[in-house]
Amino acid sequence: MPYDYPAEFAGVLATFRDRMRFSVRELGQRAGCSHSQIVRAENGPKVPTWNVASSILGACGCGKGALVGWRAVWQVAKDAERELLHGYEPIPGREWFWVAARREWDLGLKMASKPNPILTRLRDLRDSNVLGIAIRTLADRSDLHSVRDISEAAGMPKSTVHRWLNASRAPTASQLLSLVAALGATPEECDAFLDALRQLETPCAEPHPDSKLPCVRDHRHRGWHLTGGGTRWLDEGLSLEMVMNDYRPNARYLKINNAKAAHRSASS
Repeated sequence: MPYDYPAEFAGVLATFRDRMRFSVRELGQRAGCSHSQIVRAENGPKVPTWNVASSILGACGCGKGALVGWRAVWQVAKDAERELLHGYEPIPGREWFWVAARREWDLGLKMASKPNPILTRLRDLRDSNVLGIAIRTLADRSDLHSVRDISEAAGMPKSTVHRWLNASRAPTASQLLSLVAALGATPEECDAFLDALRQLETPCAEPHPDSKLPCVRDHRHRGWHLTGGGTRWLDEGLSLEMVMNDYRPNARYLKINNAKAAHRSASS
């Protein structure tokens, strides 16, 4: 049966903007569209051009992969608009169109809901390198592929941006917010970047087995612990570097290792 896909497209477009927490005016400034173009796109009755729709979606932070799905959804709405010129009764011999439209619509929506790679990276934060990777991913979305491009877009020194990207230094919250906003981050993405930075600012604080100095790496780090003086050690046991420098494993490792040995003895 015929279905009002043009109205449905307008609805999902408006819902997507609301989810990204943009007002119509804010979105218009980001997308380079007029206020009236966005209002018409979200209320119909006509389906907007793909140039307008893709500008709105891109300004909302929609990635290239998700845009493929949105394009399929838009195409169904555009084709249905033409079919509905004849009313809501199916045209004899054209029933197949609505069957195909439903299939393409559902498939397109599934592709359009592809997870945002920036949010996925930031919410699966494992170490400080992830912050730099997420900034590069955001910059790539805006076709800024070099450190120079990023620094010029943000109005920041190239050397400073380079240190943030390779995780040799972390930005302050205000610096990070200025940078990602200049690169086109959505409000949701800005919040995720700030949450990630707050997590990275929480130190591991695991004490060194000899000096008792705390680890200064972030609490989600993997591999080596590191003191402020540059001394490294592992939880998992001795490494070649430790042996050569007469290191020994920390107390937590010894406790775990002894417990495993006792369990093996009891089992045998």
